[in-house]
This record gives sequence, C-alpha cells and structure tokens, in this order.
Amino acid sequence: MSYGKSLAQTIIAAVRQEMSRYIDVYSAVVTAIDTTGDGVQLRKLGETTASTERYARLSDLYVIVDDEVLVIEIRQKAYILGKIKSGVEPVPTITVITAQAGTGATGQILSGGTDYSGEIELVAGSAALGAGNVLTFNFGQEKPDTSYNILLSPNTNATGDLQGRYNTVSRTVDGWNLNFRVAPTAGAVYRFAYFIRQSKR
Repeated sequence: MSYGKSLAQTIIAAVRQEMSRYIDVYSAVVTAIDTTGDGVQLRKLGETTASTERYARLSDLYVIVDDEVLVIEIRQKAYILGKIKSGVEPVPTITVITAQAGTGATGQILSGGTDYSGEIELVAGSAALGAGNVLTFNFGQEKPDTSYNILLSPNTNATGDLQGRYNTVSRTVDGWNLNFRVAPTAGAVYRFAYFIRQSKR
C-alpha cells in the first residue's frame, strides 16, 4: 500500500486548517511490518524502548491504532504526521507556587476545563505573598511544540484589579506559568477564563 507525498500533505493541510484544536502533531516510525495482517508496528520518534511500540492496521488513507485515527505518509518508512484525538478531552491541572501565591493558597481548573479552554481559580494564601509566578498550568496532554497562543480574561473583581499586571511565562510543551507583577492580596479569589490555541504554520 502506497500513497503519494502530495496527497498526504494535502490531507494534513486540510486537517490542520479545519480541525486544529483536535490535532496532536508528532512523528513516528514503523519498526516492523505484518504482511499477513496488513499491519505495522509504530514507535514515536524519541522513544527507544520496545514497550512504547504500538500495533496498527492499515485502512485506505489512514492508520488505525485502537480507536484513534492517524493520517500518514508512506515512503520507504512511514511517518505519522498528525493524529485526530479520541473524543475524550485531556484534563489539565494546576500547581500552586506558594512562594508567591502565599501560605495555604489553592488553585484549580473549574469544572469542564480542558487543555483548550476553561476557567482557572487561584485563592491567594494568608501570608508570604509576593510578585512572581503564582501557578503552573499543566496540560493534560503534551503539546507538539510551544507555538501555541494563550488568551486570559479576568472573571472576578480581584482579577480585574490587577489591571493587566499579569502575564504568562515559562512556556513548554507540558504547560506554562501565570506571573503576577504585583503581590496578590491575601485571601483574594482570582479567576481567569483561558483560551489556548495551537498556532497555524
């Protein structure tokens, strides 16, 4: 089974343009071929142990791995160009940085939040408050790279009182930090609506 490069690139371009929020782009290589079962053994690039390999069966223009669909290009070796994620959204988490957020500070993603949108809540502690990184937003699923955009919108009076004196820093494929350029107020409830979108290339 073989498909031209131009067809694969067309598929990927269309999927990225129309369904960018559902795409987790990475590369993998076929390590073995099962000719009798029309299948292949896949390993994500950068992973070296056999336990990370997954079996897939070929079907027309796609490779099917369990219930996930992967768009591929097949040449001498097969490289996975993009994966359409299953219907279950990854769930992010919050790690509070008490050195700035204060003793006893708490943080959470409010119900329904995903890696792409939702609401962050930070309740400042009672003491040891300071300017700097107050929390880390941890993605439920690693991003393909750091070329994503973050939009924050204040959802409480305390957040509005910051008057733009906050920003995001330390962006990685695993998450990012929320930075306050002024010390939070003890016991204040800060809520931000967030929207995260992978940049188009």
